[in-house]
Amino acid sequence: IALFQMTRSWIWFLVLQLGLAAGSVIELSSKDVTSSVAEGDWLLEFYAPWCGFCKQLEPTYTELAVSLLGKGVKVARIDGSKHKAVGAMWGVNGYPTIFHIHNAEVRKHEGARTIEALESFALEDYKTAKPEFSSLTSPLGLPSRCLVAVLEGTLWLEVLYNKVRTALGMSHAVALGVCMVLTMGFGSFLGFLLSLLFPIKREEKRD
Repeated sequence: IALFQMTRSWIWFLVLQLGLAAGSVIELSSKDVTSSVAEGDWLLEFYAPWCGFCKQLEPTYTELAVSLLGKGVKVARIDGSKHKAVGAMWGVNGYPTIFHIHNAEVRKHEGARTIEALESFALEDYKTAKPEFSSLTSPLGLPSRCLVAVLEGTLWLEVLYNKVRTALGMSHAVALGVCMVLTMGFGSFLGFLLSLLFPIKREEKRD
């Protein structure tokens, strides 16, 4: 009997682990968040690794992913402190912030962060919530995608500037000049490649 109970306990443990693996939270980034959540139903959490409230929510959010497995709602999260441009377009000003996306319509979760409240919001309660964005301001729209690309480029220049100044011990003016030269060089190179890929056809003059 003891052996049977031990075997049954191990079986339940393995089933639980398989369920956690299959229903694990999907980690997204600025590269794939828009294309991923644009279709279907999603819960998307913006979090920060240093955020205490996010750490408290993590086991609940993981359990939620398992609970929603097979119910048509995917559970994902994105590091808002790392992907700041994406967070800015989604209007995130604190962590954790949770959104529900249904066929590209975005709604913000304002209720309790219990598994019961989150699951209810994911399956039914989102229908009574007002969409967070219009079609023009939606972070899933083309204008917002272009703006995210611009913002990320700006943040990349800031990171490059800090790395150049720290690694080479340059002054502010010199490091800024180096970044400008590198940026112009990259832009020229990119323009050259585009001209090769999409050459301009010139019409021949006829007498």
